[in-house]
Amino acid sequence: MKKLKQNVSRELNLEETIHGTTLKKLLLEGNAIAIKIFKEYKKDLVKGVINVINVYDPEVVSIGGSLSYFEELFLDELNVEINNEFSKKNIGFEIKVTKLKNQAGLVGAAMLETI
Repeated sequence: MKKLKQNVSRELNLEETIHGTTLKKLLLEGNAIAIKIFKEYKKDLVKGVINVINVYDPEVVSIGGSLSYFEELFLDELNVEINNEFSKKNIGFEIKVTKLKNQAGLVGAAMLETI
């Protein structure tokens, strides 16, 4: 998300990197520059999730962090694209956004301490 925010800020000729809430507002308001860059980001996200699935063969992929606050802007499309990719192999799974949102990484790291 950091790179996404930086790219949108640069293309909008802003001096400082925009905050996630500003980016979301731009996307929801239909800002063409933000939407174009977010579409590129989603393409990379699809590729990344496909790679994770190919390597780990999970039943569920959980997305957390700041991206989780953009759920309504990408999750349905991501599920469709990923499932289309794997329907040829008769593999079905679901991509979900963690309820922990931005705290998911922190909780995951803490859980590693207990191992």
